[in-house]
Order: sequence, then C-alpha cells, then structure tokens
Amino acid sequence: MPKKHLSKKKRTVPRTRHSVVDEEGLCPTCGYFCATLLTCPRCGARVEKRISIRLIKIISVAGSLAGIILLWTAAHLKEPMLVNIEDIDEKMNGAYIRVAGKMVSYLEDTSRNSLRMKIDDGTGQISISAFNKLSQFKKIHKDRLPELGDQVEAAGSLSETQKFGIALFLPVPERFRIIKKLQLKSYHLADISPGLAGTLARISVFVSSYEKRKTKKGIILHSFILSDRTANISMVLFDSEMERIPGQARELLFTKGLELDMPVKITEYKGRLQASISDYSKIKMIRRLSSKEMDRITKAGKGYGTTGTPPVNSFDRITSADIGASYSFHAIIAEAREMGKGILLLLDDGKGRMEVVVWDSLREQIKDYGQIAIGIKISGVFQISEYKGKLQLKITRPETLHLEKKAE
Repeated sequence: MPKKHLSKKKRTVPRTRHSVVDEEGLCPTCGYFCATLLTCPRCGARVEKRISIRLIKIISVAGSLAGIILLWTAAHLKEPMLVNIEDIDEKMNGAYIRVAGKMVSYLEDTSRNSLRMKIDDGTGQISISAFNKLSQFKKIHKDRLPELGDQVEAAGSLSETQKFGIALFLPVPERFRIIKKLQLKSYHLADISPGLAGTLARISVFVSSYEKRKTKKGIILHSFILSDRTANISMVLFDSEMERIPGQARELLFTKGLELDMPVKITEYKGRLQASISDYSKIKMIRRLSSKEMDRITKAGKGYGTTGTPPVNSFDRITSADIGASYSFHAIIAEAREMGKGILLLLDDGKGRMEVVVWDSLREQIKDYGQIAIGIKISGVFQISEYKGKLQLKITRPETLHLEKKAE
C-alpha cells in the first residue's frame, strides 16, 4: 500500500519549467533586482548580467557635476532684488540685495587688500565694503575700475554694525559692474566759475606753493596752491586725509615742477573756489616744467586762488605768452560791427585796444546783452586767444560780463 501511494503521488505532481530573465541587474530565475550582487539574495541563483560598478560610479559623478553646474548657473543668473537705498532698514539685516547709483566715494586700502565705496541713488547713500578683495577686484575689472561720478551697480549682503551702521558687503567682485562711465570735462582754472561748485572736473596744474599750518583749535591743515597758465586755485587737506594719500600720489604732489593731470571736485568755501582731489590713484604726470615756465604761469594766474576772479590786466601788457590765460578787463566799446552770427567789438581800456566777438549763442548768458553799443563801459573776464596771427579776446565766462552807460 505505501509504495502504490508514493508512486501515484509522484505521477500527479506536474512538471514546471522556470522562465529565464535576461535583463541586466535582475535575477535570471526569480526576476529580483540584484544590482551589482553576484547571487540573488532571494533565491540564491547566480546573476550573470549584474550592473557594472564602474558604470554606476560614472553615472553618479556625472550626475553630481551636472547638478552642481545647474545650481551654480541658477544662482549666478538670478538677479537679487533692486532696492532703493532709502527703503533699507535694520529689518533687512543679512538680506542679499542689489543697489544702483552714482559713485560718490572710492577708497583703496592696499595694506589690508580692501576697498570701500559709497554710492548715491538719489534717495540716499550707502557704503559698500569689500574686505580682502582689492587684488581680486582689480584683476577682474582691470582697466575698467570705477571712478567718482560713474553709474554703478552692486549686489551683496546687508549688514548693520555699531561701527559702520548699515552697509553692503561685496563678497563676489563679479557682482559689481559699471553701468555708465562719467566722462570728465577738462577745464582751465580761469574757466571754473562758482556755478560749477559741486562738479567733478579734470584739470592740468602744478603745485606752485605748499604750506602746513595749525588752526587755533589745533587742527593741522595742508594748504596747496594749484596753478595753470590761466589762473590759480587753492586745495586744503586735513591731516587725516594727508595720511591716507597713497605713496605714489604723495610723491607727485611734492615733487617740484611737475605738471599733473588731476580729477577734482570743485567746491566753494566762504566765497572762494577750491579743488579737492576726487581720486588720488588717477593723478598722472604730464611733463616737467622749467623754473621759468612756473614763474610765468604763477604770475599769470596770481590772485585767483584767494579772490575767485582772475587779476585785472591792461591791453598794452598782453603778449603771445598770455595765450590761453584769463584776465579781468575794464574798457569802453569803441566800435561795434555785426558779422555773421555775432557782433565784433573793438574795446579800448585807455592803454590799448583789442577785439572780441560776441556770438549770438551767448545772448541768453550775458545779462546786459541788449546794452551793447558804442560808448558803453564793459567789464568782465576774458581769455587771451589768437586768430590769424593776431591777439584777441575770447568770452569764456559770459556770466561775468557787465555793461553800463559811460558817465557824462
């Protein structure tokens, strides 16, 4: 009986045939995902087509690099919010923002490899600091470094400290850019009028005198007289500012006889025009002057630095050496003749005669233009020029001209 039962049971058990899985990384017997394993953890079958470990490493590294590049690109291209300076307060401490405005201050500290700037967007001013970034900043921006008056934009982190107040820190120099460069206009000193106070300008001058003095309050002042062939102008620096002047700029200022190209800001103090250097790093030497040249230039511009007006001169003393210089004259209109787009006047100061053309374009700038006639007194500042080998006057400061009837 037992044998018959066993044989009968054996005949009733169906024969099964396992299907073979032929996919990489899967068990060929049960289909379980084995990845890089040699044997299936479920059924113990040997895995013939396991995934290559090298391929997994390559895919992992490539994916990581691609992710990093995408994140960097997104962070680099995303522009921080542009904020008006007047809207910045302590609640924004730590925020990453963007500001844009005019550069009103720029100071480099080479000893600390740092720089500090200040910009004005019309609503307020804010300091921008880049600690230990000066060399990197110069390497990135090279010959396109910012100057006073430039329209700039900067992105950085806001920080409020007791020492600096609310300031913007520039961690990445690439986040600074110049929107528009200011083209400084060059002026002869005699052409600088009170109306230019607060204006940035470029002048070509030499230091004709220097004096160090102490005020009654004990403040040390450094007084310079800057001269060109047209006039003189003063420049006064506090002792604290003198200490911050870079060595190269200091050497140029104190080397006698150097004609210098300077970017300056025109200021006015107690009715006197003054100049203050806007960026010491931009001072450049033009040429060396002889002692004779310096004496002649200083004499031509004598008085401008203290009075704000070129000295009074007479026509009989004018020579070709005065071409380009400006003087104050008092004369009478001896002749007046219309020509082209202006009026040719012959002026007589009692010691000589000189001609000047009053162009129609100056009509609105000369207060007493309607009184131009023979016999009228005229006074003001004129520049000496030359036309076809003949010396004549040129009106460069029409606002200084005054005309009145001759007393009977």
